[in-house]
Amino acid sequence: MADMGARGAESGVASWRAGHFARLAAGLALFVHVGAVRPVAAQPLPPDCASRIDGPFSVVQVGGFGELELNDGRVVRLTGVEPPVALVATASLNDAEQATTEINDLIRQRVSGQPVFLHRRGDARDRYGRIPAQVRIGGAVEGEWLQATLVTAGLVQAAAELGGVIRADAERASGAPGKSADAEWASEAPGQRTDVERASEAPGQRADVERASQAQSTSVCLLRLVEHEAEARSARRGGWATGAFAVLAATDLESLEARSGTHQVVEGRIARVSRYGRSIYLNFGRRWTQDFTVVIAGAVLRRNAAWAAALVAMKGRRVRVRGFLVQSGGPRLDIEDPAALELIEPAR
Repeated sequence: MADMGARGAESGVASWRAGHFARLAAGLALFVHVGAVRPVAAQPLPPDCASRIDGPFSVVQVGGFGELELNDGRVVRLTGVEPPVALVATASLNDAEQATTEINDLIRQRVSGQPVFLHRRGDARDRYGRIPAQVRIGGAVEGEWLQATLVTAGLVQAAAELGGVIRADAERASGAPGKSADAEWASEAPGQRTDVERASEAPGQRADVERASQAQSTSVCLLRLVEHEAEARSARRGGWATGAFAVLAATDLESLEARSGTHQVVEGRIARVSRYGRSIYLNFGRRWTQDFTVVIAGAVLRRNAAWAAALVAMKGRRVRVRGFLVQSGGPRLDIEDPAALELIEPAR
């Protein structure tokens, strides 16, 4: 739910974000009736979601996409969620503003007259001075979880925090020698990429990906939000009914390319697991320079060692991944949180 225009100032992502209001309208305008949304008083947020809880505060204003201005003047950015992007260039600004109003009206309804509590990771703020936080309404531990309410209503998607995706896109756009993501791909001559699939064939070495993912996830909150999203998708609520949200096929390269720079959920079967440099690549086709690829950077692998070891067993498995799409020799999605990769079925 980050400020889409602000984040878009970086790199090639800016081209679509500059007109994001126009493209949001069609998928949002008929989302839900505010009064019909069911609040989610979920289980207490697990420790991995936050290292501290601040509050209580009152919300004096809601602006942008769910930016909460507190009574002390600080502004909160809802973390762990992203609004939809419907690729409709003809939508009017008035329609888009109405769609934004519907989302913020829901938030205003929930927080009106209620104390809010911020579940945060330390004192971190984004570069615009906003506080990224999970928000509880009415109680520090057992109050309504605002992000879960929005996800369950189908108004937003569950999302990992941004990091490497935007950096990679910015580097590619800069054209700086040695920093371009495209240059990294171009340098991979056939046969250079170390194939890690054989490692998974040794007896006893096939790690349990599901267990490792949950144990090592840097955001257990994301796992919970993904569960709420599955409920909304199954019930065809909000954007899952209007078409603003969809699970894209990893083989539908045209659709993936059209949505470059947007947050998406993609599903497909992994054809190959490879390592190049410090990163691991999950290839969803034989033409790794053209087909959809998921990249897990070395820093992410180091933070989640057990999960990283389990990735070697992923060949042939059907998975669902989420994040921001970029074009880098083909559609590419960088994973920064193990919870952004869901196992749909085992290898065949």
